[in-house]
Amino acid sequence: MNNWENPLFLLPFLVGLTFVVVAFISKTYPPRGINKIYGYRTKRSMNSQAQWDFAQEYSNNLMNRYGIMLIILGIAGYFTSFSNTVAVILGGFIITFFITAMIFKTERALKNNFDD
Repeated sequence: MNNWENPLFLLPFLVGLTFVVVAFISKTYPPRGINKIYGYRTKRSMNSQAQWDFAQEYSNNLMNRYGIMLIILGIAGYFTSFSNTVAVILGGFIITFFITAMIFKTERALKNNFDD
């Protein structure tokens, strides 16, 4: 298998790149008001405009940071030689971990900074 086709390279790298691009777009064109289409949308983040604004900035910063980390992990994955199955499972686990961490940290920050 060509290393460019290695799922442990492709999955984290492409998702990381997507995170960085989405974070850049969201930073450049932030969602102004609470909506159900664009932005970090959870029940807690949509409670008030202050919570909405906080959640957008906080999650955007995490998405950018985690995107860079995923790109680095993808580049590291380029140099590995796991079987395709193991590489897909590891890549999926890594991506799921970062998405879950971003949601968990943003929700915890909202809970710690706002009274419900």
